[in-house]
Amino acid sequence: MLLWVSSFWSACGIVEQSRMRHPSEAQRIIYFKGSPSALLNGTTLEPDLMLPRAAASMPAYALNSIEFVSAEEATVDVSSQTGIEADNKNWDTLTPPQELLRFSIKDSNLWLTKDGTEEPILVFQENPSDGTWKLSTWQNADVEILHASVSPDASMLSFLFRLKVGESLFAIYLMGNEVVRDPPAMVDRRYKYTAGDGFPVGYRANPLKLDLCVDKYDAYFEAAIIAWSHWKQSQTYSEAYIGNTLVLTEWLEQYPPFSDVNTRCIYAVDAYDFSSAPSSYVGGTTIVNLNPFSWEMAHSAVLIPKVVYGNSVRYAATDELIHVMEHEIGHMLGLGHQFERSEQTGEYLYPSVMSYGDVGVQPYDFEALEKIYGVRP
Repeated sequence: MLLWVSSFWSACGIVEQSRMRHPSEAQRIIYFKGSPSALLNGTTLEPDLMLPRAAASMPAYALNSIEFVSAEEATVDVSSQTGIEADNKNWDTLTPPQELLRFSIKDSNLWLTKDGTEEPILVFQENPSDGTWKLSTWQNADVEILHASVSPDASMLSFLFRLKVGESLFAIYLMGNEVVRDPPAMVDRRYKYTAGDGFPVGYRANPLKLDLCVDKYDAYFEAAIIAWSHWKQSQTYSEAYIGNTLVLTEWLEQYPPFSDVNTRCIYAVDAYDFSSAPSSYVGGTTIVNLNPFSWEMAHSAVLIPKVVYGNSVRYAATDELIHVMEHEIGHMLGLGHQFERSEQTGEYLYPSVMSYGDVGVQPYDFEALEKIYGVRP
């Protein structure tokens, strides 16, 4: 999971499988100013989960976990962002995850256990009326489950919970697939992706649904629409193509939290992250989950902190906010940061909205997406 600078002087975060680690690993801690619970303001929470029987037959799940920690103080100094661009992921291969979890039926219950352990992390009880499994037991009694979700095919599950003492939130994502695919072949390393430099991993779903979870007609809604139009090379945000993939977008009046695996959304949230580097704050954070069995993006969510922009966007979207949205949408679609510079001039070698310059979506960005989503005839 990574957190970096996005546009002008604010910072951007892309939260992948782990900070400066291979996607087969997991665990990331993000420090938020104020209470992380503010990330849930305006969302609809559903703590109960009915698990389809398909989950019991899934060979294995990979784990990705994120902890959101409250920190009392943050120093914001926009004059110095030294050293934040060390973001390239130059591994040569993509490999399966190192830690696996599996479901098994024991005593008429469904247990989720980690390989090499006996005690269940989760226990589900069968509902004989419809053959589903209902979450009944969590391993840790000191936590409160706030929201749980499962994809229709049970290839992805998520659990959002809070410690009963303290302010921390935890998001746990489980990703599985009945068919294990080979990882994609590496393309030109100058194309940067969330999976690693040169590895074009994106969404396989077509059509692909990406939504807006913000107050309608405020500045964040306006900025998201404008940013989407730049990526889709279209003046509408509801339906357009990126490569061969049809992208459908709508505004959701009621919406679940960022952890929900059935919603890929842009959120305007009441907290901000300052964990990317000393003396910096984060102008946008994108959470990305890559499925290391099917080698595709399984889920993404963009968090735009309202407190960072404050009164400057009260009445209209600013150029800075639009630019941040463009950058985060790039992450949402699978692009990584492009930080390569000329040794002679220090200028970026490949102008890109995924760098920290003040340029919008560039031809390079569309070229990088074509490696994932193809070229529309």
